[in-house]
Formats: sequence, C-alpha cells, structure tokens
Amino acid sequence: MKRNLLLVVIFQVIVTGCGVNSSLTNNTYNATTNVELSRKNYHIIKRISGTANATYIMGIGGLSSQSLMEEAKKEMFNSIIDKEDEAYAVIYVTVEKHQKLIFPFYYKKSIIVSGYLIEFTE
Repeated sequence: MKRNLLLVVIFQVIVTGCGVNSSLTNNTYNATTNVELSRKNYHIIKRISGTANATYIMGIGGLSSQSLMEEAKKEMFNSIIDKEDEAYAVIYVTVEKHQKLIFPFYYKKSIIVSGYLIEFTE
C-alpha cells in the first residue's frame, strides 16, 4: 500500500506542470527618446504588441531572455505602418513574461512586449 502511494506521488511530481506569469511595468525598455505629453497635441492610434517564444526540451534549445526581448520588440515595431512625414511614438511599454514548466522535461518561455502607438498632431 505504501509503495503504491509512493509511486503515485512520484508520478504526480514528475508529470505535474507549473506556470509562472509576471509583468514588468518598470523601465526595462530603456528608450532614449523623451516625449512630453503635457498638451493635447497627440492622439492614440492603437495598442501594438510583439511576441517571442522559446521552447527547451531537457534544458536544450531556445534563445536567451535578452534575445527573446529583442525579438518581441522587433515584432512590435514591425507592426507599425510607417507613413512619411508623420511623427509617431510608442508610450507605456510593458513587458510580460510567461513560463510553462514540466520539470525537467519541458520548459516554454514567452515574452510579450506591448505599448500604445501615438501620433502627434502638431
């Protein structure tokens, strides 16, 4: 009886997965352009985002967190339709990290970078 219970517990520990989500609202983006939004000389066009994923099997594969962040930012900026002679900025940039884990076999890391695209009217 104890042996069966022990086998069930060991099986559950191995097969059970975990998930972790976090959102970074501090300035991890480090944009060097300063935009002053004190006057109503802009309007919000849309919310834009980019996603990057990495999968690891037995700890092998995928990209580093920094590479994932760069890939997600690149996808976010590629979603902007550029028009000549228009002044755009991305504000309120947020980075979300999602992690799924079935230890030690499977690990998936997703990074989502999002923000609001604004256009200056003056």
